[in-house]
Amino acid sequence: MDSQNFSFKDYSFYPFENDGIFDIKNITGSSKFLVSARQNNLQKILLIELNGNGTVSSRELISDEWKPGSVAIFSSGEEFIFYGTNPQDNLSGFYKAVLRSTGAVSYIDLLYNITLKPNEAASFAVTKDNRYLIFGQDNNSRTRVRFMQLGIDGTDTTLKVIADRGGSFNSVAADPANPSKVLLNYGFPGDAANVPQCHIELFDLYSSRSEDLDVRTTKFTARFIVNKNPCFSPSGRHFAFTAGAFDGEGGIYPLELWIYSNVQ
Repeated sequence: MDSQNFSFKDYSFYPFENDGIFDIKNITGSSKFLVSARQNNLQKILLIELNGNGTVSSRELISDEWKPGSVAIFSSGEEFIFYGTNPQDNLSGFYKAVLRSTGAVSYIDLLYNITLKPNEAASFAVTKDNRYLIFGQDNNSRTRVRFMQLGIDGTDTTLKVIADRGGSFNSVAADPANPSKVLLNYGFPGDAANVPQCHIELFDLYSSRSEDLDVRTTKFTARFIVNKNPCFSPSGRHFAFTAGAFDGEGGIYPLELWIYSNVQ
């Protein structure tokens, strides 16, 4: 795990600064991103392109009528999955959409009918081979997280539990170079009386082997750190994650971006 200095180019997503960006996924090999964001209390999925002159262009793909959650992109960059509710028939679930080269969506099709809570629909990932969708579900008391595998390639559409862990939050990331590897992030963020217990685990979908990567970060201020939202590098060799601290009043504030190097 490395703590390094990086040079960042500043792009401003002005329309969302007073609301929030909830998910952002890069279309591999491009300067384009799919962004799930709230603007003026309306949740949308947009296509964002970072231009060379430091400006940002955007186009709405999925409107607030769909009540969209997170988004995941197929490895080809031509299709993506989002969680939402069809405004015509009120069916909730995972929907697949095709993104044209022009930046428009050609069609939207229901992939799997399921109802998720907002925190459950906040993170999911498609494996490198486009065979599986990985996401998490928690129990009603938010003390356990079940990580689910859904077949999406048409040959196997079963939904099964791949891991059951203790936690009140979850996020996932798929290795962009290895179709069998995913990161499972779960745990308890803690509060005034309880120390955070956060884990980032490397999980093999083929063998069901798992390895807790023992990601623990601390500050000299001795605050307990909550590690969340892992994201792989394009090569799959490294991943980034956020580190935040309990603020003493029931919230978590961000502190740092960390890099875990040389994932096995």
